[in-house]
Amino acid sequence: MSWAEGRRRKILKCVAFTPEEWADVRETYELWARSRGAGASFGRFAREIMTDGSVRVVETTWDPEMVLRLLRPIGVNVNQIARRVNAEDTVSMADVAELRAEMNDLIDVVGRMCSEYRATVRRA
Repeated sequence: MSWAEGRRRKILKCVAFTPEEWADVRETYELWARSRGAGASFGRFAREIMTDGSVRVVETTWDPEMVLRLLRPIGVNVNQIARRVNAEDTVSMADVAELRAEMNDLIDVVGRMCSEYRATVRRA
């Protein structure tokens, strides 16, 4: 049985890079993969680049991953405060409800920002 039997793609090509070339290719691949999500294999990237012949990099005004990294500690702090409040019972339920509403608003805004970011990247 040969390697190509049962495969849809029966032609295999090997490509060699210098370390500098590989750094450039890897950077481009990572940008491409971030916009494609889970199914973003290097093989798919290489086929798309070689058959379509172009790469579009979309510059956005913000990076959703960075925003989420900055928001996580805030969430941890809110959880610590909530735990302390529950243990000491020193805050009214109205205060807790207000904080929860503000957090939900923040989550909605960040969610919309992320959706808009994904849509922008997909259109590119």
